[in-house]
Amino acid sequence: MKKVLSDDLQVALEIVKPAIAKKELIEQSTSFAFADGKVLAYNDEVYMSHPVEGLDLFGAIKAEELYGIISKIKEKEILLDVTDNEVVITAGRTQVGLLFESEIKLPLDQIDSVTKMIPIEDEFLDKLSFASMVTGTNFLTPVLTCVYVDKNTLSSSDNRRLCNITLEQDTGIEGLLLPAKIVPLIIRMQASKIAVTESWVHFENEVGTRLSARIFSGRFPEISGIISVTPDVEIELPANLTETIDRAEVFSKKEYTNDELITIELSRKKLTLKSKSESGWFKEVNKCDYDGMDILSFEIQPIFLKDILTKTNICHISKKSNMVIFKEANKWIYLTKVELKRKDK
Repeated sequence: MKKVLSDDLQVALEIVKPAIAKKELIEQSTSFAFADGKVLAYNDEVYMSHPVEGLDLFGAIKAEELYGIISKIKEKEILLDVTDNEVVITAGRTQVGLLFESEIKLPLDQIDSVTKMIPIEDEFLDKLSFASMVTGTNFLTPVLTCVYVDKNTLSSSDNRRLCNITLEQDTGIEGLLLPAKIVPLIIRMQASKIAVTESWVHFENEVGTRLSARIFSGRFPEISGIISVTPDVEIELPANLTETIDRAEVFSKKEYTNDELITIELSRKKLTLKSKSESGWFKEVNKCDYDGMDILSFEIQPIFLKDILTKTNICHISKKSNMVIFKEANKWIYLTKVELKRKDK
């Protein structure tokens, strides 16, 4: 019998669960596997593993039932006993038997091996989260579903919006197209090291959690001309705008955060914030210092705009390029398309 702390096992299952496939497209991709004192999972795109003290187990168990029972056990310790094709879990007066496969059939040899990892700074994780909110979700253009990491810059775009960030320190990485969908996992595990191999990117943290993900090949669009655009209007946004965004956010919920949008409309001395869902809509008018005769409108993610407002409340407009611009000099710039309606004087 193997004795482990139930909390340790539950934490490990929770950490690697995002790499469990919803449907078994490859064998055992809907199972947790156990090897070398670790829990691991692999869904053909993402691999995750996490160590568990005292875990001496080799094989695979279906994820849904194992996670379901372990998450409901209240005992401090559990016993694991493997017999033939079954693992028996004992916790106090509770016993559970689960099908156990003693052979790991996951194609883990597909994952590039890592010889050396380099440290990453907290600044990288913070800015990576910011940039990932400006990526697309259309996998017909996979480059635009990624954050482009190149030395000391992070860039992202969905063809309508664009973000470019200058880091204080060089990442030591060149030309990496990092899938935006794994960014929340990287942030959650508080990754402290990175390695890039031929077809994979790998992250590790201080407690031994490992994440490896397939990376795309391709070329990120040339953006130097776009980010050097000169604005001709500067607007100070209302001080209470974050509170208005909180209210509008109720009607902007979508399955994917990047698809959640609110509309900002600027008219003479007014800022109108709008949002709409299938069952309702929201509209609120605030005063602002925009003095133009044209009506300008643009869409933006509420969570992203709130993040921007912690950095600056100045909005720039380039009417020539039809762009709304938020920026901090030599740090970051965000641009999005603006719709311009001529208003009769």
